[in-house]
Parts: sequence; structure tokens; C-alpha cells
Amino acid sequence: MAAAEDDAFLYGNGVGKPSGAMVSPASITVPRKTANLITYPDVVALIAQAKLGGALIWAASQSILPQLLTMKDEAGNLIFQPNVADKMTGTLLGYPIRFKENAPILGATGDLVLGDMGYYLIKDGSGIFIQASEHPLFKQNKQSSSLWNVDGKPWVNGPFEMETVIRCLRLLN
Repeated sequence: MAAAEDDAFLYGNGVGKPSGAMVSPASITVPRKTANLITYPDVVALIAQAKLGGALIWAASQSILPQLLTMKDEAGNLIFQPNVADKMTGTLLGYPIRFKENAPILGATGDLVLGDMGYYLIKDGSGIFIQASEHPLFKQNKQSSSLWNVDGKPWVNGPFEMETVIRCLRLLN
């Protein structure tokens, strides 16, 4: 459930699910230097648009791992050292990174996202519950059930000025 919620909070279209941060009018798109290639200057360009601090976190497609694992800064230092024993978690230039199975693949907008989810509103419903119908279909050994409900949407409807906090940044191919 947590993975499905995370995906919806980032990529949801708002139709029967949360409105994701990626579709927010407050998100900022940073052009990529080369199509289908994430470079160190691209990552730096994303960070340069954000106010440092806050609750910044990277969300990334697993398809970018080959590029990320070999990416170096100008001094030749690897910029991503994952904790392989803990599901490839780690930090990218100091901010936590989480890989998402359902994120757009390498080359698509949203394959690497830097966002501050502190500006994303989440409304949890009544929690996990199972409810079975007592209607005629129940007598036919059929039932409908609900498991949980949640909603979310970006708190702001436009980008903040640089003096304040930028919410969601993404690379554009």
C-alpha cells in the first residue's frame, strides 16, 4: 500500500487517485543537456533550482541506475554510493533517493525527480478496513470490498520565487 501511495503522490493524475506532484503547476522542469542521458550537470541544475534544506528527496526510475552508478563529478568522484544491502537506498548529493518501480523510464520526463514533499497535502481516510456487501450478490458468493482510502494534492498552485522554496523539480528530455 505504501508503494502505491508513493506512486500516486508523485505521478497520480487526480482521477480516482491523488493529484501527483509531477502534474502540479508548481513543478519546474529543467532541460536535460543530452536526450536519454542524465549527467552530473543535469543533477546540479536540479539542485540549483531548489532552496536547500526542507524535506527534499529524489525519486528515480530503476532504469537510470546504470548511469547513476557510474556518474562522477568533475574531480572524478562517484556521486552516488548506494547501500546495496538496503534496497539500493542512499543519497544523491546529500539528499535521500528512492527508486520507484512505476516511475517513467530513462528518457521520459520524471525519470529523476527532486521534490520537497513537505508542500504536498495528504488526507488519510478512515484507515484500512474490509467491508462486505449484504446485498443479493452476497448470496451468490460475490462481494465488493474496500481496503483503504487516501487523497493528496500539491499545496501550492504555482512555483515559488527563488527566495522561497521550490517544490518539485524534474528533468525534461
